[in-house]
Formats: sequence, structure tokens, C-alpha cells
Amino acid sequence: RISDKIAIFLLAADIANQALEISFDIEKIKDFFIENVCEKNEERDLGVKAYEYFRGAVTRLHKYFAHDNNIEFGHELYGKIIKSEGLIKEIVILQESFHKIMKEGGFEDTTVILSDWRTRGWLNSEKNKFTRKRIIRSGDDESRVYVITSPGSNNISRIILNRQEV
Repeated sequence: RISDKIAIFLLAADIANQALEISFDIEKIKDFFIENVCEKNEERDLGVKAYEYFRGAVTRLHKYFAHDNNIEFGHELYGKIIKSEGLIKEIVILQESFHKIMKEGGFEDTTVILSDWRTRGWLNSEKNKFTRKRIIRSGDDESRVYVITSPGSNNISRIILNRQEV
């Protein structure tokens, strides 16, 4: 799809060069488009890679997440896993814990990642924010958290649930 648009633009620039005697550098225009498309693809890939890393980290660190308002004694609380019909529906995570996990995975710019996730429907957030106010554990105050959804992620849900049973 994008190649058709680029071809039309390059053709228009070529016609303008000939008809209006304007000197557009067609090669530089083409290089610009190619570079721009590659950057956008890397950003999209970054969002997917970050999401896969995050889900894997939640699997690895599941003991730090409350399940049905319970958490193993003595562990730092990262957030809460909300299940529906035995599968993970949402991962509610404190902002500090999210940034720590993502930094450990080499994902420094979480703003780009969160924006991508929101666009894809993987982040449940308030308008113009990346966060929501949620209660992590009964009796606690509301906290600003990231709410990561698990649309169609039955596989990751089963992996996490199976690891808890072991």
C-alpha cells in the first residue's frame, strides 16, 4: 500500500521536474521515504517486542502480582493480575514496577511503547493519559497504574496459570 503512494509521489515529482523545469532530487526523495518507512516499521516492531517481553516478565515474576487480592507474604507488590474464566484479562501494574521491568529488558523509552500499545488496544487508559486509577489490594488507596490488556492472549494466560500451579 505504501509503495503505491510513494510511487505516485515520485512520479508527480518527475513530471513536475519535466513540465515546470523544477529540480527535485528524485533519489533523495526516494531515500527519504524508504528511511521513514523503515523507522515506522522499527517502531511497530518495538511495540510488539516490548509487549512480548513484558508478558514474559510477568510470567517470570508472577509471585510479585496479587491474584484475587492475595499475594504471597514477604514479596514486594508489582501489581495485580485480573482473570476472567481462568484466563488473564488484565495486568494492572504500578508505574515504577513497569518502568523497572521494561528497563531491565532494554526498553528505555516507555512513552513510545505505551503509545503504541494504546493504539493497538493493549493499554486500557484514561483519555490523554497512559494510566488509570485502580486499587491493587483490598484496603489500599487508589494508585495510578498501567492496565495492560490481554486480548486474544490465551497462550500467555495458560502459561502463567500453569506456572502458578507448579
